[in-house]
Amino acid sequence: AVVSTQSTGAYYGVQINPTHTPIPYYRRLKEFYTAPVTKFCLYYLSYLIFFSCYSYNLLHSSNTIVSGYMITRMDVFLFLWVLSQLPIELHQIKRQIPVTYPRKLLVHLRDPFNWLDIGGILIYLVAFTMKIVFKDDVFKEGVINIKTEGKQLAESNFYHITNILAYLILSTRIIEFFEISKKIGPKIVMIGGMLKEFFVFLFMILIFLIIYGITARALQSP
Repeated sequence: AVVSTQSTGAYYGVQINPTHTPIPYYRRLKEFYTAPVTKFCLYYLSYLIFFSCYSYNLLHSSNTIVSGYMITRMDVFLFLWVLSQLPIELHQIKRQIPVTYPRKLLVHLRDPFNWLDIGGILIYLVAFTMKIVFKDDVFKEGVINIKTEGKQLAESNFYHITNILAYLILSTRIIEFFEISKKIGPKIVMIGGMLKEFFVFLFMILIFLIIYGITARALQSP
């Protein structure tokens, strides 16, 4: 067995700085910031900042108008952060094992979280484009008003709904970060398996409900 000693600088057969020369600070910083743990922590911190800013933007959206459109500095920050995720997704696809890019994409899409990432990015870009294209009156008032029996049932804003949908999809990435936990990770996998079985069970119930609804309606209207 190889025994580590400070005199030789060997540790399990690997030479670690055998000359005992001081390591430059720039190399220390490079080794520190390129470590997988540091990358994960920094990315997780940036996502928490993005998630907090996105939540604040949805709850306390400002009425500041820049160049005739309701584009705020917070919107620009969120747009740049989401746009920075595109190279990350392309890099993940490129690092897949298959040789051809269509097969790389198929392997990449096997993970449901990758579907959520790509879907959330695209939906947010669509929402941001709608905010630029639409005029100010679209954001100040609802674009659709449906009234039935004198009551207003809905006042829909297409941009706001799309933005909320993007928020819901992007926020699910928080679950992915907890997969590294020894306690929470297995539970997330277990819940994912339960959801698959639940959807099968829900589909079976839906079949019986449709049959019962059609039968009951046919009996009421002979």
